[in-house]
Amino acid sequence: MNVIKEMPLFLTERAITVYLRRLKDYCELTKPRLSALVVFTGAMGYLMATQFPISVWDFVVTLIGIYLIVGGANGLNQVWERDRDRLMERTRHRPLPSGRIVPLEGTVVSLIMAILGWVLLVATSAYGLAGWVALAALLIYVLCYTPMKTRTWLCTFVGALAGASPPVIGWFAGGGGLTFVPLILFVLQYLWQLPHFWSIGHRYRDEYKKAGFRVMPEEGTAAISVATLSSSLFLILFATTLLKVQPSLLIFLVGLLLNGWLLFAATRFALKSSDATAKGLLMTVDCWLPAFLILLVIVGL
Repeated sequence: MNVIKEMPLFLTERAITVYLRRLKDYCELTKPRLSALVVFTGAMGYLMATQFPISVWDFVVTLIGIYLIVGGANGLNQVWERDRDRLMERTRHRPLPSGRIVPLEGTVVSLIMAILGWVLLVATSAYGLAGWVALAALLIYVLCYTPMKTRTWLCTFVGALAGASPPVIGWFAGGGGLTFVPLILFVLQYLWQLPHFWSIGHRYRDEYKKAGFRVMPEEGTAAISVATLSSSLFLILFATTLLKVQPSLLIFLVGLLLNGWLLFAATRFALKSSDATAKGLLMTVDCWLPAFLILLVIVGL
């Protein structure tokens, strides 16, 4: 008991609990599950560009940089949308709409994360290319995509520009040059963004509408089905074209199986657009992207 009494106030059990709770809130501010997927795709771009054995230090610094700048962008997005997030069940428990983090604090923390991430990415790539691509993606996401969400469903096409940048960031951070490869990676992930987001949008369409987000085609379910199936087909065609240039028959067949799985899920959703089929499509596209990128790393794009 005497030891506890002599401890500084900032090291008491209660204070430590508060610190840990606040750290958890900051982690939620970054949208950790989404950011983890972004970091993974950035890692795949890095591995495609670098020579083996890789520099573990540079690789880790790159991944930390990507997480920080993406987390900062997500935090700034939540600061902007905090009042609308209060109106949706899926977002009202986030730190800002619930009041656990105040807007000024959220803004400062997000900016610090973004700046630190940018500095790390500039330092790990030739001419700072990884950092500049990441900064452009952040500005598009926060200053263009976020305000557009309340104006037009075409915001998805703009937001996908930012969402398609992580493998490109990883490519430049890994020492890759200005070739067609980062463009290919960008197009691949850009096309992936569309069925990914529209499957989410369909599941939560009523909540989005209630909060004033115009992120889905106003024509209704039929338009959503057509848009989702079309974007999935473009993604499959582009991915299959990439597989055709690979010499390994096994890799080609595995890729075809992945594309077949995606085609099945997208067609199922188009024929019967329900919450269940939208959830199935979301699970499929979220598994498809990491698996396909791993294939590209194995064979070398």
